[in-house]
Amino acid sequence: MSPSPGRHHLRGNRAALACAVPVGCLTTRSVGHIALIDYTSRVYTQCIVVFMDTRTTLLGLLDAGSGYGYDLKNSWDRWFGDTKPLAYGQIYSTLARLLRDGLIEARGSSAGAGPDRKQYAITPAGHDVVTKWIFTPEVPADSIKAELFAKTVIALLLHDDAERLLDLQRAEHLARMRELTRAKKQADLAGVLLADHSLFHIEADLRWIDLTASRLGELREQVVA
Repeated sequence: MSPSPGRHHLRGNRAALACAVPVGCLTTRSVGHIALIDYTSRVYTQCIVVFMDTRTTLLGLLDAGSGYGYDLKNSWDRWFGDTKPLAYGQIYSTLARLLRDGLIEARGSSAGAGPDRKQYAITPAGHDVVTKWIFTPEVPADSIKAELFAKTVIALLLHDDAERLLDLQRAEHLARMRELTRAKKQADLAGVLLADHSLFHIEADLRWIDLTASRLGELREQVVA
């Protein structure tokens, strides 16, 4: 369902637009009248923060094995800390919401320092949420999403089919490219330029998907180590 217009929706759009062309973070080269945008790692790092699903990513980390809040914090920092830093307070507030929604359960507690020593485990309902999230392709947008990287890591942690995840996402991107290409045939110049803008972003996504697929074995070794 499309979000209804409102303050939060507009703020999200502004953030997405800011990520689309961050000043000083991209280079261009001209071929005829077309400007091809080459993304750097800075573009990726700045843009993906807007889109990452913190709640489900934490749930996915917990699906890989029960643990305490600080275990989740350590796992988050290892895989996603450079992309989207998360404070302990955010970890525990998210755990409280997941517990309230029946997606995790508390399995006792232990004495010690720290704000919370409860051990948490995922419930069958929570596992279903994670599985659906992993294998639901993201709608291609005008920036590369951390969401896809998070899904890939979680799939590997769960010994699930990360190759299938990337194949599904590649198919979603290619379908969107075909839609945009068809739309260009009937568009005016402004419509063509906007479609090209989206196409260049999707092409960058596809290059990242292919690169990640080619290095899944290496990433799997690091994740399960």
